[in-house]
Amino acid sequence: PNHEWRKQRESFDNTREEKCAPRRQSGEEIVDELQGLKTVAHGKNKKTQIIPGFGTTHNWKKSNIFFQLPYWKTLLLRHNLDVMHIEKNIFDNVVGTIMNIDGKTKDSLNLDLQAMDIRKAYWPREEDDKLVYDPAPFELSAVDIKAICEWLLNLKVPDGYCANVSHWINANRRSISGMKSHDCHVFLERLLQLVVQELLPKKPCEALIELSYFFRELCAKVLRVSDLEFLENKIAITLCMLEMIFPPAFFDIMVHLSIHLAWEAKVCGTVQYRWMYPIERYLHKLNTYVRNKACPEGSIAEGYLAEECITFCSRYLRQVKTKFNRVERNYDGGQPLQDKSQLSIFSLPGKTIGTGVLTVMTEELHHAATHYVLTNCDECLPFIEEHKDILRIQHGDDRVDELHKKNFVEWFSKKIQQLYVDGKVSVQMRSLAQRPGKQAVYYKGYNIHGFRFHTVQHDVTKKTQNSGVMVKGDNQINCVPWYGTLTDVVELWYTGHNKVLLFHCNWFDTATKGKCYKEDRYGILSVNNKGKLNTQEPFVLASQATQVYYVEGIKNSAWSVVVETKPRNVFECLLMKRNRTKKKNLRRVTHMQTVTRKKIIKNEYCPFSKVEVYTSENNWQNLGLLMCIVMYMLVFT
Repeated sequence: PNHEWRKQRESFDNTREEKCAPRRQSGEEIVDELQGLKTVAHGKNKKTQIIPGFGTTHNWKKSNIFFQLPYWKTLLLRHNLDVMHIEKNIFDNVVGTIMNIDGKTKDSLNLDLQAMDIRKAYWPREEDDKLVYDPAPFELSAVDIKAICEWLLNLKVPDGYCANVSHWINANRRSISGMKSHDCHVFLERLLQLVVQELLPKKPCEALIELSYFFRELCAKVLRVSDLEFLENKIAITLCMLEMIFPPAFFDIMVHLSIHLAWEAKVCGTVQYRWMYPIERYLHKLNTYVRNKACPEGSIAEGYLAEECITFCSRYLRQVKTKFNRVERNYDGGQPLQDKSQLSIFSLPGKTIGTGVLTVMTEELHHAATHYVLTNCDECLPFIEEHKDILRIQHGDDRVDELHKKNFVEWFSKKIQQLYVDGKVSVQMRSLAQRPGKQAVYYKGYNIHGFRFHTVQHDVTKKTQNSGVMVKGDNQINCVPWYGTLTDVVELWYTGHNKVLLFHCNWFDTATKGKCYKEDRYGILSVNNKGKLNTQEPFVLASQATQVYYVEGIKNSAWSVVVETKPRNVFECLLMKRNRTKKKNLRRVTHMQTVTRKKIIKNEYCPFSKVEVYTSENNWQNLGLLMCIVMYMLVFT
């Protein structure tokens, strides 16, 4: 109630705001209020369709028929707002206004500002019998718009991230059009802040970045009540900031509905289960069933019946690839079975892409790869500490790290060989100590944890960028992770058919702030494309890598903004331990792990309760008879 913006009349609608935010009414209060209002006489006479007192004592245009349902007044959420279409409309308002796109801009001759007697600098004036006005601070110039179009043409994002960005640009490269709802979703949450940060002044830039941050946090996979309460309070401030900058025509009903999204998320959970994306995809699927446009309903019914019959039959096919047992595009093989006799470094998930090339590693790279594998193996930690203690006693604390990197591999090999002779270590540990062969297999791609990685050489001729790598480690400086690009996927071979996958990367220098990397006040981190890190440790385990992509600046291509990504169908779930203690552990669970379990489960689509999915070999005749019956039904229905 004491906010300083309440007194700033000219910044808003030239009135002083003294009211507080309205209280959210319950269903019973709304029913009681509607019962006290007169009913509307429906017809062509518009005067009889207005409830007396509209705009003064109440804001009801009609009594909703849903309130006649006995349970309607007890619902916590009576109207679910679709985040997908709200994002789409807000994006059209923002981009259409700042890029001054014909038919989409909300910035007209600003006669409404003149009627409200606010912002006189934006009023139109007469020059040579024409109305002209100065460009607003939120409008981009023609040069900036062309630069954005060129920037989007060269933009590369990871595989499956969004549609082809170059399809958004018109032939004249002066505007953006033809964007689907998901394209607007990606642009609003990830790319808009990069555009306004470089091209707009401070005030509109801050307002639009906060709007982008609101939708990015709202659409997250994990929502916390404290974060939603912060967003619920912050969006009101953000809309006020936008109201001080953009014209009144910008604020339609879709912009207002963003006020209620955080509260609905607190009541109903994440937006992924409530927005229209799955429904729109299913409607598109039904649309593909229409083969005869003269009878669309019959075509949809016939196609739906055929889909159900094929689905029923496919649940009995064990060795045939169907949509129930096929793996995802970025499937990494699932979590391997835990074997106590096998080392953790030899049982990491992942799946190579393409055909490998056998290559002889140099002595320097071979030593660096071997040392990194030993350093990141949990079973080797006691030996690492033992070797460092020996070096401290012999040479002091000054040269411990240098001598450890140089001599640990050879010392560890001799140490484990002696322990193996005494029977104190396993065969797996001996295999690790014997070092990998200098001949390694080099691949061009790798799937791990839902990410699809490709080398830089592979991305040169592609429209996508899958070579960005981020690693969060113990040695990161100023809490900044290590960023780099993937050069090679290296598979090391050990004795006993043991393998370890490493990423050979070129790392950016994140140790020198200001010269090689920078972070602005909005939390956007950029790296210098020429600021490479001179290191003797170019390798990292494939399981440690997270995918990012780099977006070059619109005007300054020497710097690239780092954008982190999250894999699809991968969630962090809380799993209880088997001893039923109160402790919980976080584990990444993919959707495909439940699909690839080789267990006999019950058929969800079968009306019989004891029908198993996988049939034995002697049931193929019955299955063939069943398929003949189904095909007979399809032909004669």
